[in-house]
Amino acid sequence: MARRMVEDVMVPTVAARLGVEPRRVAAAMAQLLGYAFLSTIVRAEPLAGLDEEAAVALLAPAVQSHLAAGGTWDNPRRGPSPPP
Repeated sequence: MARRMVEDVMVPTVAARLGVEPRRVAAAMAQLLGYAFLSTIVRAEPLAGLDEEAAVALLAPAVQSHLAAGGTWDNPRRGPSPPP
């Protein structure tokens, strides 16, 4: 059920609103969900102890990179973009 919600509703909706490829939205969501899992469920330090500002400062560059047209998948040092 969660998979269908993410694949059928969340990713397409956010991708359409932001005008980016769905795979980029999925990558950004994975980044944020990984942080949420480690900081709140696992309570892994130092992530669990970050305040909101520190968490945003840490995660924003990675999320922005995932969503940007020239993000990590288009980095020449990392090779060509994977197929859609």
